[in-house]
Amino acid sequence: MHSPEGKMTFQTFNKQFNVLFGKDCHDSDGHLHFICQGKNRMGLVCAYFNKLNWTANVPLDLVEIKLQCLSTELIHLRYTSTIYYLSWDQ
Repeated sequence: MHSPEGKMTFQTFNKQFNVLFGKDCHDSDGHLHFICQGKNRMGLVCAYFNKLNWTANVPLDLVEIKLQCLSTELIHLRYTSTIYYLSWDQ
């Protein structure tokens, strides 16, 4: 997230997204295994998304695909975390 910006907004977004959420960041079941909350984790990712100039020739259809995949994974992780914590309460 701290590397230099590319020539185009989407180029930088795509590179950063692939570093953080690419195939090599998934476990053997295909799920992300290193997502953490906090200002230097998902907070930093959200801050990066907020500062992007989304109107600068960004192919939003491609961005949407990537963000939908991330959203689905975050929902999965939240659900499995909830189940995990509920099982500890019993």
